[in-house]
Amino acid sequence: MLAVTMNISFLLLLLSTTCWAEPELQATQTSHQSPAGCMNNITIMSPPGVQGPPGPPGHYGEPGRPGNQGPPGKLGPQGLPGAPGSTTTDPPVHVVFTAVRTSNFGPNNEETTIPFQVVHTNIGGHFDKDTGHFTSPVRAVYHFSFNFLSRSSDYNLFVILKHNGHKITSTYEGKGRSAGGSAVLLLEKGDEVWLDLGKNYAIYDNANMYSSFSGFLLFTMEDDDLGKES
Repeated sequence: MLAVTMNISFLLLLLSTTCWAEPELQATQTSHQSPAGCMNNITIMSPPGVQGPPGPPGHYGEPGRPGNQGPPGKLGPQGLPGAPGSTTTDPPVHVVFTAVRTSNFGPNNEETTIPFQVVHTNIGGHFDKDTGHFTSPVRAVYHFSFNFLSRSSDYNLFVILKHNGHKITSTYEGKGRSAGGSAVLLLEKGDEVWLDLGKNYAIYDNANMYSSFSGFLLFTMEDDDLGKES
């Protein structure tokens, strides 16, 4: 009995000595202090808690600086050849005419359009010898000319070139003399040009065909060409 009591006392003394000899070491290794002032190294394990909900998203950061331009890419393969273009164009317009008289005309008691009896040239067919009118097939610039001989005995000559009824130019000459004139006109499609003989004037003619009226197309005009020329 005495021996057991001595052993227990020795153990208590040994524990007390260890606890007081290394208080700093024990304090750094434990988080629990015994009633005797001795730090004991005790680890308490517990199961993980339930995961909480995610927090709200943070604010967007400032945009980063643009990076350096990369090197050019490789040249791509050559594409397929395109379809051939259209070669369709409007055919050129040819307009030329010359007409003459073979007999006298006038005098008349009013201004009268001069008809013609022989057509030497009428490419395009736009001159009508019976009415004496030329009709423009396209918007274009044309040149017109005319020449006549007056009667030598009694009447003078007065001929007027008209465009859609408007006087463009005229020629006058005394008895037994010839006279003529010319003009360059911009005509719209469908415009008409003709010659009138003045009231109480006369034209002399025979098989020698002194009287003539001619015209031809110089060049066609697009709708916006007039503005470019002005």
